[in-house]
Amino acid sequence: MIQYIGKAYTITYQKSQLTLTKVEQGSAYKFPKIMYVPAERNFVSTVDRPDMIKRLPLPLYTFLEEYENAKEQLKSS
Repeated sequence: MIQYIGKAYTITYQKSQLTLTKVEQGSAYKFPKIMYVPAERNFVSTVDRPDMIKRLPLPLYTFLEEYENAKEQLKSS
């Protein structure tokens, strides 16, 4: 038997059978945000208004949006 007991789920593999069980707990588990971080990420911090530049790779625009959101959250805390 192979078993993993995590904060949100328990995963068990036994006799060629995989079982997932949700862990019941008092507070809600917050799943981490997972995203692709483009290699061009350094460009975002070196340009004053990178959102105004055309033809950047699409993942860079997504990263820029998340970067700006993170900066705003840091300012408000």
